[in-house]
Parts: sequence; structure tokens; C-alpha cells
Amino acid sequence: MKVQTIGSARRVGIQKGKEKGINEEEVNRGALPSSESRSSSLLRPQKERERERERERERERERERERERERYSEEMGGIPRASFGLVAVMVLALAILAPAAQAQAPAPAPTSDDLKD
Repeated sequence: MKVQTIGSARRVGIQKGKEKGINEEEVNRGALPSSESRSSSLLRPQKERERERERERERERERERERERERYSEEMGGIPRASFGLVAVMVLALAILAPAAQAQAPAPAPTSDDLKD
């Protein structure tokens, strides 16, 4: 069994780094990926594609909401709207005139039940 010293491990790391295009200073800073970071670096493109798909779905949902808002605005644009003041005056007039109109209405004709009493 070969025992590897820190110096020989460092030399191996530097050699592997050079093979991957990483210079010695970056290897010393830990730029040479461990097996865990190598596996996560393999997943990076997949995760990025998933993020991009999610962004695209969100953009599509936003475009759909915008189309719905435009359609709603067009439909509502054809409906005439009264101002708040006009509506308030109409309600006030109704509140004043409705009881007066009821008071002037003729009394209802007696029903057959009323005549029996």
C-alpha cells in the first residue's frame, strides 16, 4: 500500500488541475472540484434548464393574464357607467319619492278572508 504525503497529494492535485485547465494558484485555493462538487456541477445544466423552463412558464402565465385584462377592458368599455354623483342623486330621489308614492296608492281590495270576519 502506497502512502501519499501531503506534498505528493498536492502535486497530484496540481497535475489534475493542469489537465482540467486550472492553474496552480486556483488548485491551492480549492478550485479543483471534489467528487461531490463534480456531481453537482454535472447537475448544474439540468437545474439551469429547469429554471429556464419555470421562467418561461411564468412569462406565459403573465402574458395570459395580460390578454385576460385586455379582453376584460374591451368588454367593460362598452358598458356605460354613471358617475358617483348621478347615482347618489338617483338613490336620494328614490328614497324620497318611493314612500310618497306608496302613501298615495289606493288601499288594496279586501280579500275573501277579510270579508268573512
